Amino acid sequence: QERDCKARDCMVEALNWFSSVVADPKAPINMRLIALRYVAHLVADMHQPLHAGRREDRGGTEITVSYKGQTTNLHLFWDINVVEMAEGNPEELAKELNESITRNQRAEWQSGEPKIWTDESFRLSRSNAYTVGESMELSDGYVASALRIVTRRLSQAGVRLGWLLNNIFK
Repeated sequence: QERDCKARDCMVEALNWFSSVVADPKAPINMRLIALRYVAHLVADMHQPLHAGRREDRGGTEITVSYKGQTTNLHLFWDINVVEMAEGNPEELAKELNESITRNQRAEWQSGEPKIWTDESFRLSRSNAYTVGESMELSDGYVASALRIVTRRLSQAGVRLGWLLNNIFK
């Protein structure tokens, strides 16, 4: 937060605030429901590497890339295109991801705090997402690596969201 959230207007602070609204039994139910949607959205965003990307290119939105004739920006590629490359419909993908999580992974991921989750994405953005090369044409190897990372991050986000909600409602 020292690095990225001095004004306290980042995903981590927003998640903390919305979580407190969800947990507040005195808050109006409609506010709690809206806050719950934001909790789910923010946990998912924290696990997408380019949501912790560089400010100067707005998390990859200003970097044009292409893959197999399709042009987009780097952020959308990681946010949408890679997820769409996974096989199956959303329900099938969720089931497959859930079934692939080991007991050890689940135990490891059910810990930490949002700042740590965001820092993981920050590191992945630097070590993987921004390694597109000079041509900006994404290679099959880059895409395969991105798909592995996105699949793992989706799994982590699901486990951590469940863990966070269980703690909120204790």
